[in-house]
Amino acid sequence: MLSRGGRRGVCLLAQALSHDAGRGWGVLASDNLPKGFRSWPGSHLADAAPVTTAVGTWSMYGQAAFFASKGGKQGGKGAKEAVQAPQEVQEWDIEPFVTQMGEALDHLRRKLAGIRTGRASPGLLEAVSVEARSSGSSHGPHVPLRVLGTVVARGPQLLVVELYDKEDDKAVAKAIQNSPLKLQARAENGEVLVPVPRLSLEMVKGFVKLAAQEAEAARKAVRAVRHRALEQAKLCNTGGPAGELKRMEQQVQALTDKHIREVDGLLRAKERDLQEHH
Repeated sequence: MLSRGGRRGVCLLAQALSHDAGRGWGVLASDNLPKGFRSWPGSHLADAAPVTTAVGTWSMYGQAAFFASKGGKQGGKGAKEAVQAPQEVQEWDIEPFVTQMGEALDHLRRKLAGIRTGRASPGLLEAVSVEARSSGSSHGPHVPLRVLGTVVARGPQLLVVELYDKEDDKAVAKAIQNSPLKLQARAENGEVLVPVPRLSLEMVKGFVKLAAQEAEAARKAVRAVRHRALEQAKLCNTGGPAGELKRMEQQVQALTDKHIREVDGLLRAKERDLQEHH
């Protein structure tokens, strides 16, 4: 069973890895790292107090996890010194996972906004990207439409892109026509006019199905965050009381349930919007 210092060292490593969850879970394979440390999950370590090796850095958190888990001389004084500096870091912090689940919801909102209804809504064109005129654009070969102009609704069936530079009109019209929205667009007097026809029943059914697929992708993303949170809770509570782990698991599950309900609510709202405006 690990000492409290050992559990803290392992938890510090887990918390450091939580900020790099997008890189996935890997296994450190360097022969230059201590054997006991090589098997810890994670492909990236925190930058604090790095120790540089031939293949990368072994951070302060990594040192804490390694020395705190060893017995004898390495696990005594070494463990105490290794975990002494970052005492202000809490053993369990759910906030990174709150942020990650929130990002999954934000992504879903953007996706649903791009599924058109029979009503002219400025958010409909939010996902459109336009080929950049300059190869040196800071946005890369394509720029978001919002960088080039403002989208406004002029009536229930017409969107207008009011451009900051009139020379972008043809490129913007082309980007809208080539987008999955299947809308016609025309450049006129330095603006881009985008009529939004009413949807047929067949189109509504197709868009409802697409919205459901986007919602399911968001649920999977939330559950993936839940899995990472539970894994790190176990690491933080290694050798600790079972009751504390149970509390952590309940906290993660409550957070997951809350975000899944929000996904379901966003989907229901989009389905109503589609059915009311066709």
